[in-house]
Amino acid sequence: MREKEFLREQMLDDRKTLDIVRKREYDHKICELLKDLVESEEDINVIHSYLPIKGEIDITPFLDWVLKKKKKVICPKVVGKGVLENIELLDLKDIEVGLFRTIHPGTNIVYSGRIDLILVPGLAFDKELNRLGYGGGYYDRFLKKYPDTRKQALLYPFQLVPLVPRELHDIKVNHLTLANW
Repeated sequence: MREKEFLREQMLDDRKTLDIVRKREYDHKICELLKDLVESEEDINVIHSYLPIKGEIDITPFLDWVLKKKKKVICPKVVGKGVLENIELLDLKDIEVGLFRTIHPGTNIVYSGRIDLILVPGLAFDKELNRLGYGGGYYDRFLKKYPDTRKQALLYPFQLVPLVPRELHDIKVNHLTLANW
C-alpha cells in the first residue's frame, strides 16, 4: 500500500530530525506518564515492552523503574520472518542484538503467561487508534493473540496524524500516550 510506505518514510525522517533536547524531554514525559499509569492501576504486574531502536521513544528509565518495583518485564525477540518470541528482561545491562538489528534480553527466558500491559511502538497513529508499524506485521500478529490486554501506544506529537491507512489485518491499540506539553 503506497500510502503506508509514504507515511513510513515521512515519520522516519521526522524522527531522525527531532531535536535531541526536545526528544529527551518527550522521552522523560512518556516515562513519567507510564509510571503514573502503573502506580494508579495495581493490576499491572506483567508488562510487555519494546526495547528502543532507531530513534524510538527511550523508555529504558521507565523499564528500570518497573524492574526495581519487582514487576515482570517481557520483551519481543525476533526469531524468524514475522515471528516474535517473548523473553523476560531481568537487567537492562543484559541486552543482545538480534535479527534485523533489533535488540532483546539476553536471558533467553521464554515467557508465555498473562500480560497486563503491552507498550506498543510505531511510526504513526491516529485518533481512531490505528497504528502504522515498520511493515513486517510482527506486532499485528502478536497483538492479535492478546485481544483483552491493554495496548498502550507511545508517540511523539508529530506521530499523531489525521489518518493511518488501514488494512484488514491491522490491529488497533486501546490507548495513546502522547508526549506533549
